Amino acid sequence: MSVLVGGGSLWASPAASAAPSGPVPADLSVTASHAPGTPRTGDPVTFTVTASNAGPGAAAAVVAGLSVSYPFRYTPPPGPSASTCTVATETGAVLCTLGTIPAGGSATVQVVVTPVSAGVFPVAVAVASNTPDPDVADRSVTDTVIVQQGPTQVDRAIDGIYRLVLSRAPTARETGYWASAWINGLYDRRYRVPLAIISGTESRRRRVTEAYPRLLGRPASSRDVAAWSGRLAAGLTYERFEAALVGSSEFAARHPGLSATIQAAFGAILGRPARAAELADWTSRVRGGTRISQLAAALSSSTEGRNRVMEHRFRGAVGRSPNNFERFFWFSALNEGSTADAEWAKLLVSDVYLSQFPPVYGGPIPVY
Repeated sequence: MSVLVGGGSLWASPAASAAPSGPVPADLSVTASHAPGTPRTGDPVTFTVTASNAGPGAAAAVVAGLSVSYPFRYTPPPGPSASTCTVATETGAVLCTLGTIPAGGSATVQVVVTPVSAGVFPVAVAVASNTPDPDVADRSVTDTVIVQQGPTQVDRAIDGIYRLVLSRAPTARETGYWASAWINGLYDRRYRVPLAIISGTESRRRRVTEAYPRLLGRPASSRDVAAWSGRLAAGLTYERFEAALVGSSEFAARHPGLSATIQAAFGAILGRPARAAELADWTSRVRGGTRISQLAAALSSSTEGRNRVMEHRFRGAVGRSPNNFERFFWFSALNEGSTADAEWAKLLVSDVYLSQFPPVYGGPIPVY
């Protein structure tokens, strides 16, 4: 290029190459794996997806996507995580926002799904960014999952009931027996399966064994277990059993003095001390002839006592407090003559409980 100056010409040196314009490219790549390696139907499967940036620039607005349609069901994370994942309802794809990944950096996200059918299933995984990438071949991979046939929904529900009621897993024989009773029984009577487990010999003996140290400060003797287990089998409710222990002379000896005994009874049944007015009222009643066992039974059958039992059963079974609708039906059933154990059993066959154990498929037909 030349420039004329005062009629002459001044030759300038050639201009240097212009600096590249636009964002600095980033080289994204992705890896994916899953665990366990060979899951069964109904088992949670965790995909671990890692997006890496080889640079030279930062990768902005990185998104990871997993094609987890049938037979996988996406399980949202229980709390906040470093990435935000959403599921596309029409395709089943899970999309996770990873943000900006600097040159030389990486970001990892875990996605939990539950397979409901057995087979071999390829899962496409990819990452994308608004930043230009000269090499897109390594931005997608396929993770193939081999899913084996696992227990049915009813098998898993029975396993959950055993662990909740008896603190152990059922044997294969027990699972088969109760699953058959569940499937072949009438729909509105299937609650009798968990009720039979709750009211069975092992559960009765376990509840007596648990109550003695908590209420009387000592282990139950074999004679105690046999006697109370027999009475529970004959129809004594668990609430009445606890009231009898609280009303015993042994309980009073652990908490000498009338006020101390009443306060201990409130603590055992309601989990709180008696308020001043309650203490004065029940002190007067006991001095007038009311037995401590009657006090305990009254506390158990009170709205507060029933609500405490219901709260405990819901939190154990479904991990939350009952809503107002559930409270209404629980209390209505009790007022109509049902028992807390029967309502507990109904909770253990409800949709809200069974949703923890999604149905699996042995082909095109659900295996419940």
